[in-house]
Order: sequence, then structure tokens, then C-alpha cells
Amino acid sequence: MITDTKEFMKHYPPDVTAMIFWLKNRQPDKWRDKIDHDVEFTGDIHIKLGGNVDD
Repeated sequence: MITDTKEFMKHYPPDVTAMIFWLKNRQPDKWRDKIDHDVEFTGDIHIKLGGNVDD
């Protein structure tokens, strides 16, 4: 009885979700969905309620 064995490498496509998960856990300050913006405003805000649009 003769049997042949062959070695081969199976290619698995990259898992994008796993990559995103890995990046977010490894560097959470750099890779996150939410971006915090620091906004400062100095000055007055004038709001007019009611009246016509043309006023």
C-alpha cells in the first residue's frame, strides 16, 4: 500500500472586524470611533424668537 502525503498552506482571508478589534484594544486613544472635540466660545449669543423670517 502506497500513500502520498503533501503539505500545503491554506490561505484564510483577513478578518477586518478582528483587525479593528485588535487595534482598538491595543491603542484605544488612537483607534476609536468617537472623537472628542474641545470647543471654546467666548462672546455673546443673541437669539430672537418669533417674528417674521424677513425681520
